[in-house]
Amino acid sequence: MMKKFLTYAITAIIFLGIGILIADTKVADVARTAAKSAKTATIEVVANAADADTRTMVLAENPGLIKRIMQGGAFGGDYSMAAATNIFGRTEDAIEDVRKKTTVIEVGPRSYLIRMPIVNAAFFETDEGIVLVDTGMGPSGPAIMDAIRSVSDKPIHTIIYTHGHVDHAYGTWAIMEAGETPQIIAHDRLNDRFTRYIRLRGSLAKYMSQPLEQLPAAKDDLVWPTRTFSDRLETDDQLYV
Repeated sequence: MMKKFLTYAITAIIFLGIGILIADTKVADVARTAAKSAKTATIEVVANAADADTRTMVLAENPGLIKRIMQGGAFGGDYSMAAATNIFGRTEDAIEDVRKKTTVIEVGPRSYLIRMPIVNAAFFETDEGIVLVDTGMGPSGPAIMDAIRSVSDKPIHTIIYTHGHVDHAYGTWAIMEAGETPQIIAHDRLNDRFTRYIRLRGSLAKYMSQPLEQLPAAKDDLVWPTRTFSDRLETDDQLYV
């Protein structure tokens, strides 16, 4: 009996030693990598079964991101969950949350930064009217109008889209509904971006974790540029700042 016990004890010690020896070797690295892959695969299977969106899957795999996201920041000001989950939309809760978290900063003579959740915009008061650079997300439009009107009652003469991403060119609807009739200037490739949002609305809604019904389904759902350029644009407008 004692001999059998000693045999078991010696065997256990040998395997313990082997475990210690390989703890910092490639074998251990492979084991850790396999465990991590299994964790990721498990999360993906569960998320797909529950029809979870991309944001949920990312946060499930990296819970440490939640605390960092809630600290706010990014390119804009205070974070808005209502806006982040309705970036194409015009829901009242998102609009009001963006309004509450929007400020105007004068950065130079007649030059202003609109500080909003997630993304910023800028405008300039000129002799001909307001020149607005970017119009934010869908819920940002009313806040941008409020910001401009807190400084000037001049008409909005020109809008410049720096590019076609949803957080830079989707708040224009509120400006048009306010009765403004600006020219809208953008690079001619921006039209391709807008068309892509329409054509791939289903896959983009899932990829971007947004409600499908908020993505544009037709050309009239977007405010397109009225003037485009491919390399350089020189305008005759007398826009003196």
